[in-house]
Amino acid sequence: MKHKRLLIILSAAVATAFAVLVFVALFSVKDVVVHYSVYGERVTAAEEVLSQFKGKNLLFVDENEVADLISEKLALKVDGVKKVYPAGIEVSVSRCRERYAFYRDGAYYIADEQFAVVDKRDDSSNSGDGLGNIIVETDINEELSLEVLTRLDYVNDPYIRALKQTVEPFSDPRDVISRILIYETAEKGNVRITLSLRTGVEIVVYKAFERTGEKVSAAIEKLSTLSDGDKLVGKIECLEREDKTVYAVYTVR
Repeated sequence: MKHKRLLIILSAAVATAFAVLVFVALFSVKDVVVHYSVYGERVTAAEEVLSQFKGKNLLFVDENEVADLISEKLALKVDGVKKVYPAGIEVSVSRCRERYAFYRDGAYYIADEQFAVVDKRDDSSNSGDGLGNIIVETDINEELSLEVLTRLDYVNDPYIRALKQTVEPFSDPRDVISRILIYETAEKGNVRITLSLRTGVEIVVYKAFERTGEKVSAAIEKLSTLSDGDKLVGKIECLEREDKTVYAVYTVR
């Protein structure tokens, strides 16, 4: 009786082990497919990054982890991650719209709308999204670290955060703004932002680390009241009254 019971236990153990092996073999990731709309070499790079998931059980692969890895390593926009059972991962990626050109040491570092530094070029021309030679030249007078395939920190860096808040009120910043200059004035701690619009008018934001978006929104509202002729010249200054209300003033330069 004991032998029979032992045999049953051993048989159950073998069956369980076999089932586990089949489970692991069946659902282990073997294929990673990346769909990318523009650059073939980026597809290859994405596949190399995702190769670390090969051999892992597909049931335990986290789609968010896959997306975060691509975004972090390759500065790409992840449009979707899909598990393809029994043993595949399908990832769709694209390049965000190029928006900023930072000039440094004789070259332009190109950043997209998500502040990922995607390229380094000899000029500031746009070549990444096929939407014309429109890109915003951006100058920040601080020791900003620029390296391709990194992301600018708009959470902790006050200059990048101010840049982000400056462009957010515009429906399409790249179509409207030609250049953004962010600099500290002679009064230490007083940062100013100057936007050169493609029409010719200039927007100046004073104390730019404070209520940045509100001030730019006030400038946009003032811009909408100008005649077509006034939009070609002049300056809109974004200010704050003693009662903390924000307003914008237009003057002819």
